[in-house]
Amino acid sequence: MALGLRTLAAAALLVLLAGCANDPDDPPPPTGGSGPDIRIAFASDRPPATQGQHDIYFYDVANGGAPYLAPNANSAANESPMAFSADGSRMALMTFRSLIGSVASLLLYDVPTGRLEVPLAINTLVGPNNPALSGDGRLLASHYQVGGPFDLFVAAEDVAADTLLSLNGLNEPFAATFDPYLNGDGSLMVVASNSTRSMGAFDILLYSVAADSFLALPGLNSVHQELSPSISADGRYVAYQSGDPAGVGIVDVYVYDRQTETKLDLPGANSVLSEYQPTISADGRWLVYTTDSEGGGDVVLYDLQERKRVPLPGLNDPIYRDEFPVVAPAAGISLARRVTSRAAPLAP
Repeated sequence: MALGLRTLAAAALLVLLAGCANDPDDPPPPTGGSGPDIRIAFASDRPPATQGQHDIYFYDVANGGAPYLAPNANSAANESPMAFSADGSRMALMTFRSLIGSVASLLLYDVPTGRLEVPLAINTLVGPNNPALSGDGRLLASHYQVGGPFDLFVAAEDVAADTLLSLNGLNEPFAATFDPYLNGDGSLMVVASNSTRSMGAFDILLYSVAADSFLALPGLNSVHQELSPSISADGRYVAYQSGDPAGVGIVDVYVYDRQTETKLDLPGANSVLSEYQPTISADGRWLVYTTDSEGGGDVVLYDLQERKRVPLPGLNDPIYRDEFPVVAPAAGISLARRVTSRAAPLAP
């Protein structure tokens, strides 16, 4: 029965989200940078976004210059947050647009072509949000609503099979478990949670998907708020934010090394204000996050090997907020598709 419904739904939708027109006169982004060959995706409320909404932008660090709208990814509604696969060829995103024949809010995006797809199983849940992809792109995770505003569960879908995994030991009634992030092969997942496993506030938990059990993170959590986790492909490093007053500012970003069970020294990463929404790259080399230290809502790239910030000339807008950054290798996008125009709005 379920297979039949999925087949009918897939036939009806027919992945009808691809192929909105581009303006060939729009120039490609400026080149001439000298940074690493990685791409940052981020959300911004700068025009042409509708007031109060976000669009998704790409910024190629090696090129520098201005960021550009992710081709075919945006609408007049809100798009964000999002997550890359390890190689940067796939991106999962949340959207508030109205789709034809679907109530889906999570989409899969092919970076080289700009093609959008609707994953069916996970979109049968109530209010799926904050998507995450395993590094190999095989699994798609998100949190969703199960009761009141603070009752959140996490689900994961096998994208190829279009089925939900059994995560019986992960979620706990009357608690919020949310913000999932998967490692390279989807065997490990980090989440934020205020379940009975926490130390009294929101903690970061590490979950083995295969074993349906939790793994210890000695010394990572405090009695304060630990949120927004991500994990490297090999499962060694966990990035997160914390309001621990022992830190530098109001909220700080941290990277925890599971091998040494210590937090990395991050000179210059945090300020006396707030740094938040950290995401670590699959290879554990790069950390991107948002800072309020430069006017409120700016994207920062930090080199975890060199232990220093990397300049991002032209990325941040001096007026509008740039946030929810993610980072991956710069998977190919043809120059013809590097446009600054938005996708045509989809019919309601």
